[in-house]
Amino acid sequence: MKNYTELNLGYNDAVNYQKRHNKSMFNEIFVKDGNLDKLISPDIYFLIGDKGTGKTAYATYLKNNNYKGVKANVINIAETDYKIFYQLKKEHDLTLTDYTRIWKIIILMYFAKNINKDEIDSFGLQRTKKFKELREVIDNYYSEGFVPETKTVLKYIQDSSSGLSINASGKGLALNAKSENSNKIERECQTYQNNLLVLENKFTEALSTVKLNNDLFIFFDNADIAHNDISLNDYLEILKGLAEAICQLNNSLLNNLRDSNGYMKVVLLIRPEIFAQLNIHNQANIITDNAIYLTWQTTYANYRNSKLFELSNRIFKYGNDMKNIEGSETYWDLYFPWHSITSSPSDEGNTPDNSFIELLRNSLCRPRDLITILKIIQTLEKNNFTEDYFTHRSSIESPEFRKELASYYINEAKDWCLYQYNAKQFDTIIYFFDFIKGRVQFTYDEYSSYFDIYAKKAIDLGTEAIFDLLLDKDAFLQLLFDMNFICYVDYDFYNNPYYKFSYKEKSFSNLHPKIKLGVNYKIHPAIARGLNAGRSYK
Repeated sequence: MKNYTELNLGYNDAVNYQKRHNKSMFNEIFVKDGNLDKLISPDIYFLIGDKGTGKTAYATYLKNNNYKGVKANVINIAETDYKIFYQLKKEHDLTLTDYTRIWKIIILMYFAKNINKDEIDSFGLQRTKKFKELREVIDNYYSEGFVPETKTVLKYIQDSSSGLSINASGKGLALNAKSENSNKIERECQTYQNNLLVLENKFTEALSTVKLNNDLFIFFDNADIAHNDISLNDYLEILKGLAEAICQLNNSLLNNLRDSNGYMKVVLLIRPEIFAQLNIHNQANIITDNAIYLTWQTTYANYRNSKLFELSNRIFKYGNDMKNIEGSETYWDLYFPWHSITSSPSDEGNTPDNSFIELLRNSLCRPRDLITILKIIQTLEKNNFTEDYFTHRSSIESPEFRKELASYYINEAKDWCLYQYNAKQFDTIIYFFDFIKGRVQFTYDEYSSYFDIYAKKAIDLGTEAIFDLLLDKDAFLQLLFDMNFICYVDYDFYNNPYYKFSYKEKSFSNLHPKIKLGVNYKIHPAIARGLNAGRSYK
């Protein structure tokens, strides 16, 4: 077998597997489960999961492979897209209905560009006329070099909805390609909002004639991109418009193509705490009927049957030269054959824990955490690793490992909250831990006293670093819980402690769990070192 330092451990971000030369590795390490087949069913519109749980990975797998006849594409929302929406709002006083309509046009434009020539030719002469006219208009507008991006589609919508008349010759756009109707359209569309309705109807009418041989999906990713130039409310309103557009289109046009073997579907990849804030129409039923919640949670007792354990073995197997594994051993057992003392309060016999459980203790049960931990160990051991495998746990206990892992989690948390707080505000959040005097655990009363001092000192950091949670200690405590920096401690009948982290409490029915007030709290052990906790003060 290969030396551990020679293994290709892959990428933290699945977007790298969309590149041609990385597709074969991804196909070998991707863990296909029931969620994949559920995702390609007609009724799933939202793929909900925390950062690092594999939302992009599922979309990428369907993009890379013709899985059960599905053709898929992934659209990454950019920060500029939100800025353009915000600018349109200021110029045209847009409402949620307008946001929804613009997103519907954007989605339909993407579908229009993703339907290939073979599919179009199979429509038949009568059915292709309107759709071909639409495609010709689009191609002429973009000089046939159009690479679909939301900002370029928004430019198209802006020009079309502002009274411009672009026809198939490239001189102007009247979407019915008949010049005698251009004046009529201009008279009927006196406002920007009315023009949007006309444009949406033209796209809907053309796409309704489509007849597909295979299913065609579009995934919208990166919905949580940073957007420092617009408010949180405006960001959520724009995103809510996208969610509403997805529901409306999937429930009407896209899933109901007449005489078509395949269907079209659009899916939004979104984090649970953001989805919970959208308050879209009929949201509770949508979660139940039209969404998948991704979780990699497992128990210490059942870890060998977990998807995370399977993923680790798939990664170790890729490019390795072992033909087979004898007995009950797995690739993980061969590379990490050591055990540690159990931390379970109910295990009176102190049964040794497998090394994988130590990994779980240092993670938030996400694929990205697993890969990061393996890479940190690999990097630290590059120069002094002499065996093919690890016979002890010294690497995972080293100060260097703890420092690197804590830095990873803090950077992940920074990315996590950038949709609502800027970089300086995040530094202000971290600043709180300067006031806990190195403690890893503290009571609610102790937290309250720390917070009072912290909130007063934070004002000195300047106006750009200030945010509203500095006025509410319970809301700030909730934020630390949401970022998995801290947990609250519950106790069972025998007074054994149970550590309640947000990622553990999250579920389909509770996408945004609340922290318990008035109890004890503990910093995640893998993050504590990066927050200067666990050291004593005089």
